[in-house]
Amino acid sequence: MYENNNFFNPCYHQQPGMTYPHDQDLCDHVPDIEGTAYGREYSYAPDYATNNAQNYNNYYEKSDHGCNNQTFNQCYQTNYEIPQAMLPISTNFDEETTQLALSMKRKREQNKMAAARYREKRKTLSKTTKAEIGLLEERNLELKKTVKDYQNEINVLRKKLNLPLQ
Repeated sequence: MYENNNFFNPCYHQQPGMTYPHDQDLCDHVPDIEGTAYGREYSYAPDYATNNAQNYNNYYEKSDHGCNNQTFNQCYQTNYEIPQAMLPISTNFDEETTQLALSMKRKREQNKMAAARYREKRKTLSKTTKAEIGLLEERNLELKKTVKDYQNEINVLRKKLNLPLQ
C-alpha cells in the first residue's frame, strides 16, 4: 500500500489523515515544485516531534560550523559587526512636517474651492436646462393646439365641398 523506500517523496499537498498518500512524481493534482520535502524523509505516522527534532538539530549543526567549537555567546559576539556609519538623522524634521502639513492644507482648501465652483456650475446648468425644457414643452403644446385647429378647419372646409374627411 505505501511505498517504503528512501526515495519516496510525498506530494506537498499530502496531509496527515489523507487515505491515499502518493509520490510527488506520480501526482497529477498540482505542478511539481523544486526541492524536496524535509530532505526526502516522510513519516507515515504523525510523528511531528521526531521530524521537528531532526530538522532542528540539522539547522544548528549547520550553523555551528562557523564558530569552531565556541559557545553560542562567544560566537555571537565575535561574528556580530557594529555598523560604523549611522544614517544622519534629519534635524529639520519638524520644519519638513510643518511645510508638508501647510501644503496639504493649501491643497485641501483649493480642492474645497474647486468642488464648490463645480457644484455651482452644475446647479446653474441644471436650472437653465430645466427652464429651457419648460419653455420647449409650452411651445410644443401651443404647436399641437394650432395643428389641431388647422385640422378642424380643413375638415370643416371638406364638409362644405362634400369631400371625404381625413
